[in-house]
Amino acid sequence: MTFGEFFAKATGHDPYPYQCRLAQGPSLPTLLKAPTGSGKTEAAVLGWLWRWKEHPQETVRRNTARRLVYCLPMRSLVEQTVGRIEGWVNNLQMERRVGIVALMGGEPPTQWYLYPEQPFIIVGTQDMLLSRALNRGYGVGPSMWPVEYGLLNNDCLWVLDEIQLMANGLPTSTQLAGLRHRLETFGPSHSMWMSATVQTDWLATVDHPAPSEREVLELGRDDMAHPILGKRHHARKMVSEANVNRGAGYARRLANLIVEKHVSGTLTLAIVNTVERAQQVYRELDDGRRVSLDAARVLVHSRFREEDRSSKNDAVSAGPEAATPGMVVVATQAVEAGMDISARTLITELAPWSSMVQRFGRCNRAGDDEPGAIFWVDTGERGADTAPYRPEEVAAAREQLKLLEGYSAGPADLTRLGAVLEEVEHRAVIRRRDVVGLFDTTPDLSGGYLDVSMYVRGDDERDVSVYWRDIPPEGPGGAAPRPRHSEIVKVPIGGRSGQPTGIRDYLADGEGRIAWGWDFLDDRWRRAQPREIHPGMTLMLDSQQGGYSPDIGWDASGKERMVPVPLPVGTSEVEDGQGSDPGSTALRKAVALSDHCRHVEDTVRAILGQLSAWGIEPAICEALAVAALYHDAGKAHPAFQRMMWGLPEGEALPANAAPLAKSVQNARNERRHFRHELGSALAILEHAPGLDETARDLAAYLAAAHHGKIRLGIRALPGPGRANPDSDRLLGYPVAAPETLPQVDLGAGLQLAETTLDLSIARIGMDRQERRSWLDRSTALLDQLGPFRLGVLETLIRAADMRASKLEQEDGE
Repeated sequence: MTFGEFFAKATGHDPYPYQCRLAQGPSLPTLLKAPTGSGKTEAAVLGWLWRWKEHPQETVRRNTARRLVYCLPMRSLVEQTVGRIEGWVNNLQMERRVGIVALMGGEPPTQWYLYPEQPFIIVGTQDMLLSRALNRGYGVGPSMWPVEYGLLNNDCLWVLDEIQLMANGLPTSTQLAGLRHRLETFGPSHSMWMSATVQTDWLATVDHPAPSEREVLELGRDDMAHPILGKRHHARKMVSEANVNRGAGYARRLANLIVEKHVSGTLTLAIVNTVERAQQVYRELDDGRRVSLDAARVLVHSRFREEDRSSKNDAVSAGPEAATPGMVVVATQAVEAGMDISARTLITELAPWSSMVQRFGRCNRAGDDEPGAIFWVDTGERGADTAPYRPEEVAAAREQLKLLEGYSAGPADLTRLGAVLEEVEHRAVIRRRDVVGLFDTTPDLSGGYLDVSMYVRGDDERDVSVYWRDIPPEGPGGAAPRPRHSEIVKVPIGGRSGQPTGIRDYLADGEGRIAWGWDFLDDRWRRAQPREIHPGMTLMLDSQQGGYSPDIGWDASGKERMVPVPLPVGTSEVEDGQGSDPGSTALRKAVALSDHCRHVEDTVRAILGQLSAWGIEPAICEALAVAALYHDAGKAHPAFQRMMWGLPEGEALPANAAPLAKSVQNARNERRHFRHELGSALAILEHAPGLDETARDLAAYLAAAHHGKIRLGIRALPGPGRANPDSDRLLGYPVAAPETLPQVDLGAGLQLAETTLDLSIARIGMDRQERRSWLDRSTALLDQLGPFRLGVLETLIRAADMRASKLEQEDGE
């Protein structure tokens, strides 16, 4: 199938010339410069999909990554983008071949990470995606960080859209792209940045050069001659300054301006620079005592729950109905990136020039409302007036708009003006040593982790995820289900300019409000103190204490009771902790240890069979198979088996009972922080045959890491100030007198002999037997394979384990 046929089947219309050049070129561009409304999303997604499935050259298909990671700067656009992609994939009848998932915080509806060998389109915000690519995934626990880290850094095409809005996330994305090539990955790795307003030197960082001319794709003359693109390119949008006095009552005066400029029967779009001001203006428009407006009113910003956000986006996409007073949309920067909206009238606060160009693209988008009208409002020159932008960022835009007074700001008109983009200052650039250092997920001595928020977004744009539940007076119990992404709302940590808009303001209002955070190390819910709240946290709030309205979204001062999002019937996944084994107990079926180990080995070999294009060395493949077979050997420990059988500490196990890997019992281990996978790793080091030293170390590392809780280091967990600190045990094992792991059948004809659980390997230097330490072995693997390749090898074992476990609980075997 040709690309033109493929594209038309997916979208219902023919591709533009530049879209064909992108898909059919010898390689994908590094930078795509195209104006708003020209189909960048279709070009990137369908170009990748055609190259992967239909390109006539086998080498191109083989060198096309199996995962497309589509990164957006705004949460409000994720569902809309996913919906469009799902439509294209369904039209192509490929829904069974290509998975699609949205990463927005909370548990995704599709466990995409279970299928590393399958093609997936992963759509998310830069917060969700870049934090995961840095091994500090927002909205998930530390034990899950390495799983997604491995997949998002190997065999991926990263597409980063509307990069003018990415702030510090932009240099992070370029550094990661450069380091994937320097540190190596399994499978192809490429990144493509897209924007209507970009300069090539924005992509130049320490480890990533600016793209050359041949790596940049722009619209050509044939695109401008296209009847649809040409009409969009020459659409007229007349610019006028609107004078609105600042100070008290500004929101009401801006609302009156909106009413004055709105044309009945059309769409008016008003864009302001902060969520708080958008809410204030919307309230004014909704108050019939102050403002007279018959048109429908919609508020769009990034701080809504999924259902409310989707309904508002649907209303905006549908536009005003015929023979009605029309529609007024009050929005933030959320509409700058990817929202397909065309307003007859645009009213916008002053912003940096690149943002203004994006906003212009939402006025008379298709050239059907001739001419469109743009009214811009100067918010002032002080930092408090221009927030969230700095005064110097908007100064050039102010000068340019003064020159455009009475003229059009359509794409063709702006092209004739020449480049007037502001310089981009990379204020936080992550370096190679930082990226390698983030591979380690061991908490520091206080139980904390390195904060990556400065690399993920702007310095002052730091959010947490919150959701609401009906919480009893004593607090949430350990059985509280993990949040679903449909429950999550992203909110700021603190307000701007003293306004009570953040989660800390919510907690400090004197109403006794409480936020609950899951303590991974102590396996319990704890009250989150305002000073402890950091970017990327996920917090549970009490629905009785308000903080949200379906009409205006997050509202730190709101007091009305929330209605929690109903959870699907049967939702049972709970938060994971350092000492818990949620996938081992309280299950539908008991599974023998020998059966489970064999299932996981078979699964990892099947996955490797589908990943032959990665060219993984045979010794590494064998290390993976050994790690899979031995991964749960440590579950033969009597303390673990007593948990499996629901027996109290010290009680004898049933005679002749086969060791279990999975149990129907709902029990906890008698030993705090006990990690069976440490015993599995020690068994590999003592017994695994047929492997050289490096392969044996790799197999032991992968077995130890298969729950994400033992990786580069083996050490006691933070104790001072935490409940029940360990004293004489290391991860549940006695330190002074080594125990033994009994002989056990691991399946596949393997009888594992008794293993001495000597923890001196956790020492720095040599252990009691003059063997290299665990840290020495693991860091040598990191140096040899690099963080991205070692990370995805972890993912393969964990995916095989989770898949086998899932199948075991389903009907059948």
